[in-house]
Amino acid sequence: MSTSDGGANAHTGGLPPAALSIFYRVKGLIPRSVQLHLRRRLIKRQGLPVFPAWPFEIAGYDLVGIAFADALLDRGVDAVRFPWFWPESATAAVTLTHDVESAAGSITPRSSPNGRSITASDRPLNIVSGLVPARHAPRGAICSVGDMRIGSHAIYHDRSLFASREAFERQLPLLREAAEQFGAVGFRSPATHRTVEWLSELPFSYDCTMPHSDPYEPIPGGTATAWPFFHGDVGGAAVHGSAGSQRCSNLLDHRDSALWQEQLEQVVACHGLFQLLTIPTATIWAVP
Repeated sequence: MSTSDGGANAHTGGLPPAALSIFYRVKGLIPRSVQLHLRRRLIKRQGLPVFPAWPFEIAGYDLVGIAFADALLDRGVDAVRFPWFWPESATAAVTLTHDVESAAGSITPRSSPNGRSITASDRPLNIVSGLVPARHAPRGAICSVGDMRIGSHAIYHDRSLFASREAFERQLPLLREAAEQFGAVGFRSPATHRTVEWLSELPFSYDCTMPHSDPYEPIPGGTATAWPFFHGDVGGAAVHGSAGSQRCSNLLDHRDSALWQEQLEQVVACHGLFQLLTIPTATIWAVP
């Protein structure tokens, strides 16, 4: 597993920690259009890193294959029966997640009573196979629809959770409280901010913060694996559809799903888990 944290941002073209800190202090004063312009300029300057390759890195799959081949040679056997990850003989898996970051991104599930929207509390949330109620929406009910699973999107939608060890320990009790209040079992950090060594301490069953490979996040890099993994006892699933809807259209100028389709085909070829992240900015329909 790899992540371009700290000073490693330099060789990927990402901003160093000090520059990120300054940006987040003044972010609220910078118009959205100016933020997008600056990020587009940064992307042009960055180019693409050698590792992990983007939009997909095959190294994790190859490394496991080499390890299995070596194990078979050591035991003098040609093949071994492997119980695969996915049930009912499925060859791969797909999950859809949404991060809604404003009231405009609220969701109206087709199967909800009276077409009632899923509204938010005053805390950011993440929902797997569903959607994320916006943190700025009015306080209201969170509906459980179909196979939707609620997750925490941190307490504050910024980098404060991982800004320092002190901040992390201060917010952990709040994360536990939110997990109990909303029945949240999973977690994703805002803008994939992270300190990898601390993810095992999260009070959740799984974490889906880290991208598979993404040079355009505030912390570039990724896991380089198509398969689930563990941070201690906390399960991990990489975001393979890491270029969310906002980034695809606003920053990378993608106007269709071709990039997601390419990533999906490569993940399926590796028998992995494809986690698609979308960031809706207008009311959308969700089908469980």
